[in-house]
Amino acid sequence: LRKASVSSSTNNNHQLQRSTSQESLHSNLSEFSTSSNSISRIPTRTPAKSQQQKLPANSNIYTTPNTKSLLTQAAATLAAVTPSSNQMSSLVQTIKEKDIFIEKLQSQREQDRLEFSRAAQQVDEMESRLLTFKQQYDVKVVENEELKKEQYQIHRQVEDLEFQLEEYKLNDVNKDNSTTSTIPEGYRLLSPNDIEIYEKIKEKHVELESMNQRLILEKQTLLDEHRQELKRQQESSENDYKTRLNELEKKYYNDLTTSQTNNTETIVAEYELKLNNKDKQFNDLIEQLKKQIIDLQNQGIASSEKEIFYKQQLEEQQAKNEQSINETQEIQSQLSTLQQEKELNEKRTNNLLVELKNYQENIIPDLEKQNQKLLTDLENRVQATNSTLSERESEYEQRMKQYQSDIDEINRESEQLCLELKKIQEENRSKEKQATDLINTIKQEYEKKCEQLQNELSEREQKANATLNERESHYEQQIKDYQAKLEQSTHEIQEEKTSNEKKFNDTINTLKQDYERQYEILKTELTELQDRDRTQNMALNERESHYEVQIKEYQTKRDQAIRESQDLRTELTKLQDLEQQIESYKIQIIELENQ
Repeated sequence: LRKASVSSSTNNNHQLQRSTSQESLHSNLSEFSTSSNSISRIPTRTPAKSQQQKLPANSNIYTTPNTKSLLTQAAATLAAVTPSSNQMSSLVQTIKEKDIFIEKLQSQREQDRLEFSRAAQQVDEMESRLLTFKQQYDVKVVENEELKKEQYQIHRQVEDLEFQLEEYKLNDVNKDNSTTSTIPEGYRLLSPNDIEIYEKIKEKHVELESMNQRLILEKQTLLDEHRQELKRQQESSENDYKTRLNELEKKYYNDLTTSQTNNTETIVAEYELKLNNKDKQFNDLIEQLKKQIIDLQNQGIASSEKEIFYKQQLEEQQAKNEQSINETQEIQSQLSTLQQEKELNEKRTNNLLVELKNYQENIIPDLEKQNQKLLTDLENRVQATNSTLSERESEYEQRMKQYQSDIDEINRESEQLCLELKKIQEENRSKEKQATDLINTIKQEYEKKCEQLQNELSEREQKANATLNERESHYEQQIKDYQAKLEQSTHEIQEEKTSNEKKFNDTINTLKQDYERQYEILKTELTELQDRDRTQNMALNERESHYEVQIKEYQTKRDQAIRESQDLRTELTKLQDLEQQIESYKIQIIELENQ
């Protein structure tokens, strides 16, 4: 029996060693790692399905079938060997109580593991929150840079408006105002950043001065071109006027008065259109300036709204930071509770070890060996858990320090952002003041310009009315002179017509008389010839034919004379017209030379 029991105990010991090695392989402690990279990626401590299938719910070393069989066999051997059954029963009861206590310790250890995994999850959540905070901070930095860019653009636009105003003033007053680039007394002690900003402002000022000079040159070129265009317009208008005068002289019978009135009306209408166009251009420029100023004001309002929005976001970040600090404090409190529980567990295990050592002297050497093995396993596991917990605690402390440093940096950056926002607000206020001052100055200058333009328009209207009156009187005198000349020329032409008609009638009468005389003479001759010999009929017939031909020739000559007389009349009228035109041209040339 003893040999069988010893062999069974050895087999059971081998099986216990194998089971404990398998349990150590399936234990959760083997999954932990001490590297800094794996700490931030701690998985949740949920037992695998294969482990759940292999191990029962209350995974106790003494509840396995091997250990139960060993205990029953040990109890049987003790009952067979020792006569005191009461002592053995008490030992068995104490062993059962120790088993129950060990099961409780294991359940507590599992709870500690679950709490530890929860703490690791909370740490991961904190890290994710910190990452989100960093991302939000980067976004805020980008938005601040965009705001700075927008502010720089607004500053550029304001400077452009200022230079436009300076150009407008230079148009009125042709004097170059020398700008001084000295540092004011209140800003002599400056930081290197301020010095760089001041140097940049100097460079911008130099660039703007060069731009101003270029604009002045462009303005002068535009003025010269405008003057040349005016000269060209004057020359073209003079040429048009001359052509119109020529057309009027050609059509002076009926179209002279109407064309002159139309020309005067067109000149007045063109002048009025030019004035209206200039007024419209000036008003359009003023409206564009007003629109630009309104856009600048809207941009300032939008920037102020963005500043309010950023303030709210900063407050929200501060609240989130406070929440994260509170959560870290809670985690620290949980870690302290875990440490306390760990100390209690260590005390309990030490007490158990002492009690087990006391009972070792009364238990069979096989049980002592088994208990020693179990104790060594437990000590190794406790040491492993203690080492892992100490490493985790050190790592968590380092992380907490890093989190606190990050939170301090975030707070500092938030303070810096608040200071920058205050500076931006002050700059926006100063720019708003400058914009209001510019608007007021522009309004005043606009009113002054309007008054000046109204005065100039009134003066130009008076001058135009005076010149129009003078030209109308001059044209009326010319029309009267032309009418008198026309009357004289028509009277002379009528006299010449009457004289030419008389001459023509006289010539026609003389020609008719001569023709009648010749006709009568021929008739008499014909009668005489007819009365003569019949033998001379042939000669007479020939003569008659000859005389008829001569009569026809005389008739053609008479028609030609009539036509020539008509051509002479037309030529006379043309010559008279040419003489009148030459005289009128001479008069106009003299008048133009006098003008």
